[in-house]
Amino acid sequence: MAKDNNTERQFTERLDRLLNGEDVSTGSEASDELKEAVDFARTLIELNSPPAPDFKSELEKKLLNELVKREERARGANKWWRFGHSTRWLSIAATVTVIVIAVLGFLSYKSMFSQSPAATSPVAPTTPTTPTTPTTPATTTAPASPTPSPAQEKPQVEAVAPLSGQQRPPPKTGGSGQSSYAFGFDNLSDLTAYSDAIAIAVVDRPVEVKQDGMFYSTRWSLRVEKTVKGSQLGELLITQMGSPDVRGSDSSDNPLFLPGERYLLFLRELSQGQYSYFGPWGRYLIWNDKVYSMNHVIVGGGGYQAPLGLNFAGLDLNTVVGNIIKLVDSPQLIATYSGDRRLPADVLRYPAGTTLDIDVTFESGNHGPARVTMAIDKSGIPNGLEVSLQPAEFIAYPRRSYESTLTIAMAPDLPPGAYEIPVEYDFDGVGRGRRVITLHVELR
Repeated sequence: MAKDNNTERQFTERLDRLLNGEDVSTGSEASDELKEAVDFARTLIELNSPPAPDFKSELEKKLLNELVKREERARGANKWWRFGHSTRWLSIAATVTVIVIAVLGFLSYKSMFSQSPAATSPVAPTTPTTPTTPTTPATTTAPASPTPSPAQEKPQVEAVAPLSGQQRPPPKTGGSGQSSYAFGFDNLSDLTAYSDAIAIAVVDRPVEVKQDGMFYSTRWSLRVEKTVKGSQLGELLITQMGSPDVRGSDSSDNPLFLPGERYLLFLRELSQGQYSYFGPWGRYLIWNDKVYSMNHVIVGGGGYQAPLGLNFAGLDLNTVVGNIIKLVDSPQLIATYSGDRRLPADVLRYPAGTTLDIDVTFESGNHGPARVTMAIDKSGIPNGLEVSLQPAEFIAYPRRSYESTLTIAMAPDLPPGAYEIPVEYDFDGVGRGRRVITLHVELR
């Protein structure tokens, strides 16, 4: 029985690692079926943002129940835990994982854009206050927002008027299905802050096409013209869902690249030298040195409508790049979950009685050395909700990142509802800013 329990534990651990985008070693004893299934699951997970923690928990339960049913039919209702020495069951789990992520992810994607992000998505980012526009908490007792230094004003990017026929870049079409994403962005400041790298690149060629059943994936080689943020890049290898040879195999809102296309890409680093981008939020076509969001490129928008702050309809490339550089040079405060800096934690949803840690990262831009003092505005935080931040004071040097831990402890009897937790910083001689984390407390 101990061995059987250990097998179940290994299953849950591997499933959690797969869903968090980690590499999973199957070992030399694994079958070819297992290796192919895990490899394909890894490929699809790279194409999408990691699911929220509560989604992973529910998925894990569903998969375990499915394995129970399979073993009951094969071995008898009283011997379901006997997986034996074969790793066939994990291959089944990886395949089911991919299918459930695709189905449930698509439903959550539709829900995310049909309702308010704060009410539907546990990880959808709110628009944080940068040193230009501090956000005031939604409480009558909150103090006035700090006044930023004029030198730290962030660039404002506005949508361009609808395009005429002659202004529109060549249209693109994709498949009938939409991609699934755990979160999106609604402003250039957040998109820049949460990107590991930002680059202008030209699509060269497809270097590899894989097929697993009815699913296809294509790895592209892109030549980098300019690195706007992050380490200097030469070649990019990016994987997309779909095959250039199979019409309709890609996503309607995130169609395949075409050789020769030029893009402004907001990238996340999956592993050393391997990058992905934030779906339609992270790719912008450059045509005649003008920048276009994908809703102006895809026929009918493909189901994606860029938010106002990212709705580029022919904005000058140099203007966009200049705005991004100003953002990179400015102080930034971002909140992430479980150490993944690409997963915004501005909106959380947990039952009462939960204690969790949120990573709060301060990026100094090109400023410093100077003292940074961080604090939590507790004026609107009720009894039964304990919050603390450590470290809360440090010296920041230019081009550095500094991490603090925000601990949130909810009492078991904390009333359900939405609570705002404003995290503020004061960068001595540079400016002030804040980020507001919204916590949705549910019944146990």
